[in-house]
Amino acid sequence: MTTANNMETIPVAPLKILPLDGFRPLAEKINSLIVKSRKEQFSKCINLPAFSGYEADTYLVNAECPRFNSGEAKGIIKESIHGTDLYILADVTNHGIDYTLAGMNNRMSPDNHFQDLKRLIDACNGKAHRINVIIPFLYEGRQNKRTHLESLDCATALQELVKMGVKNIITFDALDPRVQNAIPIDGFDNFYTSYQFIQTLLATEKGLKLDNEHLMIISPDESVMSKAVFYTNILSVDLGMFYKRHYYSNITESENVKEEHSYTGKAHSHLLYDSSPGQPWVCIGDRNKKPVYAYEFLGPEVEGKSVLIIADMIFTGKSILEIALELKKRKASKIFIAATHGLFAEGYDEFDKYFEEGIIDRVFTTNLTYCPPEVLKKEYYTNVDVSRYLALIIHTINHDRSVDGILNSTTRIQDIVAEYKKNNGG
Repeated sequence: MTTANNMETIPVAPLKILPLDGFRPLAEKINSLIVKSRKEQFSKCINLPAFSGYEADTYLVNAECPRFNSGEAKGIIKESIHGTDLYILADVTNHGIDYTLAGMNNRMSPDNHFQDLKRLIDACNGKAHRINVIIPFLYEGRQNKRTHLESLDCATALQELVKMGVKNIITFDALDPRVQNAIPIDGFDNFYTSYQFIQTLLATEKGLKLDNEHLMIISPDESVMSKAVFYTNILSVDLGMFYKRHYYSNITESENVKEEHSYTGKAHSHLLYDSSPGQPWVCIGDRNKKPVYAYEFLGPEVEGKSVLIIADMIFTGKSILEIALELKKRKASKIFIAATHGLFAEGYDEFDKYFEEGIIDRVFTTNLTYCPPEVLKKEYYTNVDVSRYLALIIHTINHDRSVDGILNSTTRIQDIVAEYKKNNGG
């Protein structure tokens, strides 16, 4: 973490960091980095009144959200945050925390975490000079647009935070950053982790050749295309993309497709079954939910190349693993998967199977979202640490400086790529 350039400006207010329980391990790393960095810099500004409280043993705030047996809760801040530049950190995906309701243990859901976030903002009681919220996996980010009569949860959540007094909202790899249009005159920053992924990939895979003949970037669908293009340009390699062919209502039954209609008492289902010649029928989903019929590939040949699949998140991982299988059928050499948010909502059995069968070689996700202890032990899994990145973001915003230099990682990536090529023979 580098702070030298920021010493040209004074901080907005004394820094305080308030993590929700689900974010505490990463917050402690961030706190240690800032404490160390500011102690090294403090001698330059020790006599300036504007830097009062700049150097501290910790910036973490003592706070909690205790729950009653009814499942209700309250936010409590146990120390003064008057006049501070407060950063509240929340991981709404952390299902590793539970609470008691009517004598039973319940896992914390994204809704529970978001309510706790609002409780702690409420507990500030207007005393903080400025409130910033860092929420790496944007709450309800998947529910960001309306196609029928349905809620716009993400936009509503952002508006709620702003109405409660939040000045800046910081997230990472939002599934659709255009959701910031819900709060057009308020602070919203969407950061990317491209540098951290490339840095970790190069540190992990020493024999990787960074050229068109040996490496290729893959976009698993249209939504990640712009990010994949960035990787392609910065590494000067080819790009490939998959798009999904869905079953729509005009699909008719054929020798390879059949439909079964049923009624469960709540809803009608139109299950589609697909079969290749000589193979058993396999249910591919409900016609009403537009199941995927096939993954079509656009791009040059992948045979003999290592491929890096770029994704915003791994939810169940099914679609990414199906794409990995398609790439292996096309004789890709090695397959790496890089996703900012690794949720693994249905566990790791499929990933274990694909690794054991030699289909995937490595999976990278960041520690911005909860990583269960069992995934950290997987032979194929590498956790990408972004604590230094977050510490720099907090320090920079606390000094009220532009984050443009942090958002633009092109030069830093070019430097580490050049160094890697130099040390690994091109």
